[in-house]
Amino acid sequence: MSSDATGGGKKHLVDSATESVLEELRGPDVNETPLVAAIAKVQEWNRRLDGE
Repeated sequence: MSSDATGGGKKHLVDSATESVLEELRGPDVNETPLVAAIAKVQEWNRRLDGE
């Protein structure tokens, strides 16, 4: 993240796909998520971020 030119506030420089994935990363409890489900979710995020 970088400061914007209008007062030093933080400006997000991510696209909507990245923002969506970041929001989903804030949610799951990794201690409660089965390993296979976590791997599948990471693969899904990779596809979305790669634009597929």
